[in-house]
Amino acid sequence: MNYLLNLLLGLALLPWGQIHAQATAAALHQNILYAGIENPVDITSVQKFNNLRLSGGSAVELTFNGERHAQLSVLPDEQAQTVSIALRWEDGPVHSATVFRVRPLPDPSVVLRHGQSGDTLSSAALDELQLRATVIGIDFDVPLQWQGFQLATSLRELEQTFTSTSNQLTPAMREAIHSLPSGGRLEFSDMRLQLPNGVSHRAPSIVLYKR
Repeated sequence: MNYLLNLLLGLALLPWGQIHAQATAAALHQNILYAGIENPVDITSVQKFNNLRLSGGSAVELTFNGERHAQLSVLPDEQAQTVSIALRWEDGPVHSATVFRVRPLPDPSVVLRHGQSGDTLSSAALDELQLRATVIGIDFDVPLQWQGFQLATSLRELEQTFTSTSNQLTPAMREAIHSLPSGGRLEFSDMRLQLPNGVSHRAPSIVLYKR
């Protein structure tokens, strides 16, 4: 689901979303932008504007839709703690402005298409197993690049280990899961993800059991 910070801007806005007179502002996550990524923003103003000024960040793919609407993505500067957006018409004075707080991006997690860590799954569910990287609590897609993971299948003292260089299970992994007896253990570990700013992150391991 696309995440839009919806700003209804009329008169000047005070910091942290406080507003003068008739102006209103509605934004998910309390007017928060996340560091290191492009944050989608949708702007609607009761006064017409065709000039947008950013402080503390960069505008990416700015598009004006008529005289009172605009869409863009905001990439906060590396050390920025706040980002401000100011609107005006032509070279006239600023008539609307707001300030966003910049927060660190939460650590990404890996989730399963079916089930969660600790579950006991049927053979049919394991056959459809898929790993998906996400940042929980953020309602837009954060581009995360998979660098690989390991799968260890075990039953009593017998253990096999496999490696993938993406989020896809290899044919050898699927064969091992299919042939694993009931009660067998599967551990997905060393799940490496690269964030948009180039930083690598290891997601917590996921352990499943075969019914």
